[in-house]
Amino acid sequence: MKVDFSASLQKDFIVLFYFLPFFSFLASQEPKEFNKLNELLEYVNKKNSTLNNLELDKKITKINKNASNVNIFNFRVPVISQFNYNPINQVGFFPAIFFGGKVGEFVETPTSPQYNFTFSIQPQLEIVNFVAISQSKLAKINEKLVESKSNLTKQNIYEEINNCYFNILLLKEQKIIFTQILQNANKIKEIVSNKYKEGFVRKTDLNEAENTVISIENNINQVEIELEKQQLFLNLFVENEIKPLLNEQLISYENESYFLEVNNNLPIENMKLQYRFSETEHKLSKSLTLPVISFFSNLSLQNASNSYFFNADANWITNQTIGLRLSWDLPLNFNTLTNISTKKIQAAILKTKLDHLEKENNVVKKQIILDFKKYIETAKNDKKIYLLKKENFEKTQNQYLENLTSLDKLLFSLSESMNSKLNLVNTLSKVGLFKNKIQLLNKINSLL
Repeated sequence: MKVDFSASLQKDFIVLFYFLPFFSFLASQEPKEFNKLNELLEYVNKKNSTLNNLELDKKITKINKNASNVNIFNFRVPVISQFNYNPINQVGFFPAIFFGGKVGEFVETPTSPQYNFTFSIQPQLEIVNFVAISQSKLAKINEKLVESKSNLTKQNIYEEINNCYFNILLLKEQKIIFTQILQNANKIKEIVSNKYKEGFVRKTDLNEAENTVISIENNINQVEIELEKQQLFLNLFVENEIKPLLNEQLISYENESYFLEVNNNLPIENMKLQYRFSETEHKLSKSLTLPVISFFSNLSLQNASNSYFFNADANWITNQTIGLRLSWDLPLNFNTLTNISTKKIQAAILKTKLDHLEKENNVVKKQIILDFKKYIETAKNDKKIYLLKKENFEKTQNQYLENLTSLDKLLFSLSESMNSKLNLVNTLSKVGLFKNKIQLLNKINSLL
């Protein structure tokens, strides 16, 4: 069988060509160390595109609010300049008697000039416009609503980072534990192997020892893969500009106390703003049925001639008008009336949601505190259990060396020691997670 190596090399080159920018990008990521979650969040605030876009959204709503405030009076000054040229003059027939002719005869007379220039300025100002007033109020509420939604989005991003942060700390601790346990498992395997060579144990014992080593190595591989996935996820929050290296140790959360309280009413404040926004929309829909009172004026100049534009011999005609205008679309449109009813119902629905959310939010805050207390107490007990299981393993190992116990009991003791240590670091990660969650919730709430 003949293999075409040139074609194979060509394919490898094409694949390498397409993935080269990606590898270069990964290589360009500089590692940056962070000792605390707050340090990482401060960096994220500067680099994260979503958070930066939230600030831009707030600027847009502020501009819209200012525009709606100015638009309440809708002051405008239309300026119109018009040149009219009539190649064929319009004519009319008038009784000839007015021009010295006979009775019963008519004279053909031009009724429009051939060259006509007009210029007008029409300042207008709406004195009372309920629609514009409602729109201004709506824009003010919308500015606060966008800011509230921005804080909610920021809170969600912070919580995602918090979860990812402690997942990475936990996985790093798990890798250390598995590595330490692997050393013990290899020692046991070596002891069993020597005993097997000497004929003191069966082949099944040696197989069990080898299975334990393989199982722990597999656990290490799985942890490394999951750790890499979590690291990639964390990199996204800093736009892949750096590779965050987390130095905090879970043991720092071993002696926590649950004096913290949750002071976060951001969801309630957001729902209140949604309710106010809906109420104002209802008022806006009703204001569409109300009249508008406006001031208007008109100053116009006209120069008409049959010779040319701006004829100096032609007279300039000036006209000026000042007045008040009342315009009113009678509320006879079925869609308008339906919209009023719909907005009223939508506001009532949001009021019901607000009442429920106030009760729910209090329950959620209490649950967070209770979970925090639970994990603090669990961590204390897990620490005691781990020390006992560790001591049991050390004694069981010595007994096995003296042929006073079986390999099954030794491996079981090793497994329990490992699991107790894993339970401890898992609980400590929960303690840190909930402590920082409470602090983040309180920090976001302070922005209100």
